[in-house]
Amino acid sequence: MELKKEQAEKLEDYVSGLKDFSVAANFPVGAVLADEATTKEALKVFKKHGIPVIFADEKKHPDQALREILDSAASGRTLGVALRGKLDPKIYNALYSLSRGGYDTQLAGDKSPRKVLAAPGAKAVLIMEAGNYESGLWGELISSVCRL
Repeated sequence: MELKKEQAEKLEDYVSGLKDFSVAANFPVGAVLADEATTKEALKVFKKHGIPVIFADEKKHPDQALREILDSAASGRTLGVALRGKLDPKIYNALYSLSRGGYDTQLAGDKSPRKVLAAPGAKAVLIMEAGNYESGLWGELISSVCRL
């Protein structure tokens, strides 16, 4: 299903403006709220802008997604995180800690703990269903929302 014209324009403006995303947080986290059909179209917009997207779902071990998030934060890149179902608390805590300064962790396969600090320009955008957003405690984490 294609996005309606106003949805496409809204998403395009949001993704284009990510480079100017709030610098009040060390690692700003935004959200695109979309249903299942519009999520596929949203992913195309991220790809068009050269923003990689990873998938975080209940079937995937959280350390897999977390490693990609932490590497992206340390390198100063923008990363899209498409949620399927609920976000694992470990990933939520990492995003929250990064937005507040840094994150100490030892992931599966790491030989020793590491502290990750977000490099300038690093940010994440969660791509999620509106119902998940409205039923969760996201206000402390998400600083910008685009509703499709």
